[in-house]
Amino acid sequence: MELLNITSTTLSAGIALPALSLNIGNAALERLEAGNATPAWGTAQRLLAEATMHENLQRLMNLFAGLMKNDDPKPGGEVATASESAPADVKKTAKATGTGYYPDNSAMEGGYVDRQGKKLNTLQDFLAGKADYVSVAMDKNENIPYGTKLRIPELEKKYGKPIEFRVVDTGGAFTGKGTSRIDICTANEKASTDPTINGPLTLQFV
Repeated sequence: MELLNITSTTLSAGIALPALSLNIGNAALERLEAGNATPAWGTAQRLLAEATMHENLQRLMNLFAGLMKNDDPKPGGEVATASESAPADVKKTAKATGTGYYPDNSAMEGGYVDRQGKKLNTLQDFLAGKADYVSVAMDKNENIPYGTKLRIPELEKKYGKPIEFRVVDTGGAFTGKGTSRIDICTANEKASTDPTINGPLTLQFV
């Protein structure tokens, strides 16, 4: 059969497959009907099986052709990048919803220092080389030790470099949220509305 002679070279070269369809069986049935003949039960079964076989073979060959052309190493088309791959020292990973805050002496923002009275370090300070880490706030009841280090691949991808976040702050809005919420310190109100920060984030505890 011509279909079975298709080689992997033909598929990888992207050459069109020969046209196959249910017409192989339908044409024979139409000839029988034109002659006012009623096909035997065995003949009808054979024609149906022949049509189904060719249809399934065509679908199978199309699948093989697609697989041979697809270099995607992950299901669903999601390609791994260096920043998304968990570092070797990751102890725990969690999914969280992010928000942003900034140093400001207001009830909403909570001041200029973290829960131990140390100056808040903003994401922008870190990116400019003015800070060793970025301050973040999480649930005080989660028993996350002060200074616990995090990496967030979504933000590392955005800025193209490793970023060290440290859990040094907290707030009433995070109580009882566990690891599902994180507040990232930014330079000002505008920076705190960054859409990447205010979205789903992956927390990699290191």
